[in-house]
Amino acid sequence: MRNDGKVVTIQVTIAGQRGRPRKHLDGEELLGRIARHVNQYGAGGLNLSALADDLGMPRKSLYYHCRSRDDLLATLYDAAVSRISGDLADAVAAAASPADAIERFIAASLAYDGKDLVALTDIDFLDSIARETMHTRVDGLTAAIGQVISRGVERGQFRPCDAEMAAHLIMGMINWSRIYADWVGVRDTIAMRGRLCKAITQLILRGMTDDARADVTFDVTVESLFPRGYDPFDRDELARLKREQIAAEASRLFNRRGIGATSLDEVAAAVGMTKPALYNYFSGKDELISHCYQRSFVMFRRFIEAAGHAESGLRQIGLAIHLNTQSQLGALHPLVPQPGASAIAEGERQKIDQAVSGMITVASRGYRRAVRDGSARPLDILSTGSAVGGALLWLPKWLRDGQDRIAVANDVNTILLHGLLDAGAR
Repeated sequence: MRNDGKVVTIQVTIAGQRGRPRKHLDGEELLGRIARHVNQYGAGGLNLSALADDLGMPRKSLYYHCRSRDDLLATLYDAAVSRISGDLADAVAAAASPADAIERFIAASLAYDGKDLVALTDIDFLDSIARETMHTRVDGLTAAIGQVISRGVERGQFRPCDAEMAAHLIMGMINWSRIYADWVGVRDTIAMRGRLCKAITQLILRGMTDDARADVTFDVTVESLFPRGYDPFDRDELARLKREQIAAEASRLFNRRGIGATSLDEVAAAVGMTKPALYNYFSGKDELISHCYQRSFVMFRRFIEAAGHAESGLRQIGLAIHLNTQSQLGALHPLVPQPGASAIAEGERQKIDQAVSGMITVASRGYRRAVRDGSARPLDILSTGSAVGGALLWLPKWLRDGQDRIAVANDVNTILLHGLLDAGAR
């Protein structure tokens, strides 16, 4: 493996269990195994010695093929971008239309072939040169997806839309497919990946409803759910508010740069305090991460519950998405699920798993209501809800403060609930 934009062919012998032959892995298979490890533990959780033990191979064999952890991560991200870019080029070349190209591209990117790719969410963990190069390549890939969508609009196959936003939503769902099983609590099998692929394709092309006139826009603000009044003479309340401020800033940085690439020094600087002072509120990074996740799931659940008063199931889903999108552009910044689920301490992970399970249960009610009242087509509820979550996961990577939150949230809703296809092209 080399950090020069190329992936070389390698072959590694994996030690077999007693009485079983050893298995030979070529470079692509080995990279897939390592990518899965990074998706589970995060870029910051990648330890070459532990990785070698996990793969069942001599440590010196792994060190022979990569000079350092940075070298290995750069190779993984390079392989992922190259593979996805190739999938897009092949899809465009073989497609009869822009919609066909998008469908082929999603199918290829989510194919379950045992050669996993790393999620492109922790790129900022790379050194400065590799990071800049990789961001440029990812931006180019996203722009290329947007060009396919723009051609669909020009030909009248797609509705007029923000092609860049639609491309980013697709990228979010593709990256989510690398880590969704660890967060949703399912096994990443051929059948489950196929369900997710179908749900993503349906969502981005057809949305959730065939009613082209259905209103999925809102003007409610997310701040209305979180009153900010406090007693300035209540020390406990002031301490709680300070923890909230730290968690919000930490989540903002974690979402944009990745957990592994964000240090406690950077979090402390963002809230105007020293690192020692931060330890008065959190014992360390692990506690801060756990608190951020707990905080975000409370927020997500509140969005879903607040949306339950909407006049239809589709409006209920739309309002929950709308509030979630707004929250990433304001001061709340809930932490989105990202690589590293397996690195969370067991006790904290159990709390998070319970919160996720509860959130899925509550969210599913909205989808069932939408199908039951006819405002949405029959849906694969688990996979469609997961696809929506994946689309929103990518938002903090490209949305920036200062954008019109209501307008952005309405655009996201229109793409996800109505889909890209023009009514006459369905």
